Amino acid sequence: MPPMNDEILLQQAGRGDREAFAELVARYQEPVVAFIQRYLRNPDVQTAEDLAQSVFLAAWQGAGRFKPRARVKTWLYRMAINACLNERRRLRVRRQVRLDDGEDRGDRGGVHNMKHAYARRGSPDEVHEMQEAVRSALEALPESQRAVVVLRHYHDLPYREIAEVMEISVGAVESLLFRARQNLRARLLPGFDDSPPQGTGG
Repeated sequence: MPPMNDEILLQQAGRGDREAFAELVARYQEPVVAFIQRYLRNPDVQTAEDLAQSVFLAAWQGAGRFKPRARVKTWLYRMAINACLNERRRLRVRRQVRLDDGEDRGDRGGVHNMKHAYARRGSPDEVHEMQEAVRSALEALPESQRAVVVLRHYHDLPYREIAEVMEISVGAVESLLFRARQNLRARLLPGFDDSPPQGTGG
């Protein structure tokens, strides 16, 4: 017997079927945790797992209101984005409180600590440096641009599904992805300019 699709499982969960919902969690626990880690650039696995748990709790509570016209996967990613945004707001508030208390810890990550990425494979240290540069460049992107990059390049979602997750048009997804790639290129390859040459007159 083939496995039931996500939408049927969620509809059953909406009627109180815990086994059906457990199957959905088993399918999407790992992808949701991975998305949260990449979106937040947070090495704390426990935090990502706690946020994922909040996503699935919200999914369980909202299963009865789920509209079949949406895909369960995009619905979960949309809730994961909301969870990440709430977490970022919480961290900003906590950091502001520390600043108000005179505990300015400075910027320990992000773009200010980004190292140049190299267009070559090298030693493990060089590979690690390049990976860190990519992560830092990703973290420096505006949140909407970072979301489309993570969904497209790490979770391999097509533009249509990204549009559903972000609740925007496919054209807006394409525009965000184009700007994100430009920003990443500018940070990872400083001095590289792929824009058309400007005319010199005449």
